[in-house]
Amino acid sequence: MRKAVIHRHQTVYRSGVMAVLLLLITFFLTGQGMTEELSVPEALVSLQEHLDMPVSRDWQGAAQVFSRWARKPGQERWELAELDLSPDKETHVQEDLRQLGFVQALKPVKEQYDYGVILGATSPGMLERIHYLAELWREGVRFNRLVFLTGQRPLDPSADHFQSLMKSLQQKTDVAHFSGDAAPMHETEAARLLYLYADLPQSMRKLPVDFIDTARTWQHQHWLRPNTRDTVRSWLQNRPAAGSVLMVSTQPHAAYQHAVVRDELSDGFYLETVAPGITKDQSLAVMLDAVASWLKQLDPAQGLNPALSP
Repeated sequence: MRKAVIHRHQTVYRSGVMAVLLLLITFFLTGQGMTEELSVPEALVSLQEHLDMPVSRDWQGAAQVFSRWARKPGQERWELAELDLSPDKETHVQEDLRQLGFVQALKPVKEQYDYGVILGATSPGMLERIHYLAELWREGVRFNRLVFLTGQRPLDPSADHFQSLMKSLQQKTDVAHFSGDAAPMHETEAARLLYLYADLPQSMRKLPVDFIDTARTWQHQHWLRPNTRDTVRSWLQNRPAAGSVLMVSTQPHAAYQHAVVRDELSDGFYLETVAPGITKDQSLAVMLDAVASWLKQLDPAQGLNPALSP
């Protein structure tokens, strides 16, 4: 009789354990009870309305309808044709973009990070990012290592304006003019020189610095420049220790680049993406391409950039 009671209790216990395990597995597979999916911001809905687009209130649908504003394969941002909107409509669109966090400066949430990361860009874009990170350092933000995620994108005179940038940085008369054989050929070489001559705090100069030089790839009978994802993967091949990352982008590209980099980093990395605010008129075509790129890459389960939090 005693053995029968014990056996019955063991059976009930096992059944209870199995029920709990099945419930946890169900939650894990469906996502229920684990994470609440990020809802579509009302500003994104408003933006669709102000652009006379079909309105979608879910992330996948929004990504599909905004794909019309995305660049064609191989097209650079500065090659996009400008939009022709009425002044009133353009005002509403700009406000929607501001509400989404594509216009204003993005500031760090914390004060200490393991890595300060500068993403590659055109030469003016990289210099702006370097100066913004230096500004944050002067405000008390700290990181232990500086990393440039760049690649072998050939410099474009119409977009990089490298010689004029270097002239603006040259405070000494004996500095070379960086033309002819002295001119950089691609983005990584430009980043090295911009870092060398940028106005940085001396304490920041003492940090170890890595330049991740990502190669181009040969595809379809032409060279394809590395993109943000390629440069992150190149960095991760060096097996950096997991830690907190303060990444500097430029508006309106911070949201897209945050989504791409967050997707590549393991859960052991904490990522914040910051950017200086837009200080001059920005092409709406570029702004909407940034929205389309962000929606295409965004995983709602990962949430938004912490730097967007109030």
